[in-house]
Amino acid sequence: MIRRARLDTSFRARVVSRTPLRYRAGADARDDRPAHVRAGSALVWHAGRLGVVQDDASFVAFVDVASGEVDVVALPRGDDGRRVFGDDLGNKRFKLDLEACIAFRDDEGEPTLMAFGSGSDARHARDNIVVVRGAAPTEADVQVIAAPRFYDRLRALTAFSGSELNVEGAALKGDHLTFFQRGNGAPRGPISPVNATCTVSLAAFRAFLLEPSLLEAPEPAAICQYDLGAMGGCPFGFTDGTHAGEHLYYLAAAESSPDAATDGPVAGCALGRLGEDSYYAHIEGSDGAPLRDKLEGLAPSLHDSNRFYGVVDRDDPNTPSELVELEVTWAV
Repeated sequence: MIRRARLDTSFRARVVSRTPLRYRAGADARDDRPAHVRAGSALVWHAGRLGVVQDDASFVAFVDVASGEVDVVALPRGDDGRRVFGDDLGNKRFKLDLEACIAFRDDEGEPTLMAFGSGSDARHARDNIVVVRGAAPTEADVQVIAAPRFYDRLRALTAFSGSELNVEGAALKGDHLTFFQRGNGAPRGPISPVNATCTVSLAAFRAFLLEPSLLEAPEPAAICQYDLGAMGGCPFGFTDGTHAGEHLYYLAAAESSPDAATDGPVAGCALGRLGEDSYYAHIEGSDGAPLRDKLEGLAPSLHDSNRFYGVVDRDDPNTPSELVELEVTWAV
């Protein structure tokens, strides 16, 4: 099934605030930690704060929205001993490439954040799941679980993965876990890149993670492909998704990238709602012009149904990612 999202000019989404994400503890060379969130790639509410995962740094940030303070938990180092990765360091193959996350309470009632590697390169470290437990977690509360059987299953389902797997978002409602595939891959023979969603039972997925090298990965269901439209001649691709009320929302970027692992210039971003009638708005900056920052990570406001939070990934390791607040309006 292919659903086409339509541009709805009566639906507007506009940035109303920006907050640079700088760690309260500052930089720490011993931890290989910069002073700021380098590349925010997903957002989720976790124990009253916004959890931010990163695709090129092995840290999870926790943002107190009221104060703007940002705490940080270190993840295990890469094979080269680093926690930051990039072309300039020659070590991108070692990064976890965390691009999606969810939050829930485990069987003991502990707040749990689960982050997902993109799976965009099976040769490297991107087929891992990171689990962070506790309301105020430390490094001891982090577990990294290799899950190649699950990612291989996603790759084999080309109706979901298309020509190149690139898991860019996840959303949880009850036991219903939705994954978002970003269709920015390079064509592979007759197979084209696709934007798609699929669903998995969270209970089945958690059971699989107890013995991921032995157990069969859960079968994804309800695969649906999307045509998300385009901007500036560049097609939109999913960058995250979230549930808000009874609806499933998504972020998308129109990025001119040659494949799933390479960044490119961004023509614009979109906020949309998925369903039988899928629609979206071009996201505007505070000046009313189209937002050309790469917006990743999406979470609803806990207090205002017409507001969302997002995180800007500037693709610049020396510039802090920014938490942005979006105001959405519908014409009456």
